[in-house]
Amino acid sequence: MHFGEAIAGMAGHAVLISGGQLFDSVSGGLRPDAILFGERILAVGAVAETQAAAVGAVRVQAAGCTVMPGLIDAHCHVSFDEPLSNDEL
Repeated sequence: MHFGEAIAGMAGHAVLISGGQLFDSVSGGLRPDAILFGERILAVGAVAETQAAAVGAVRVQAAGCTVMPGLIDAHCHVSFDEPLSNDEL
């Protein structure tokens, strides 16, 4: 299953991403590992694989990809529409 297809519309379901590189924000490095998440991260590593089987998680193969949990899209242009004052901005 393609990564994007598996993630889209999975609200309320557990998803296991495996086979890719997981960014470890503590060490700042990459490691080959699995990650299980639902509405939050549930488990990482071998525990994620075990728990995924128990909850019937959707499995996503991420070979060649890097998983970086915690990123959000926060891009905006607050100055568009030419505000007339700082209060309006």
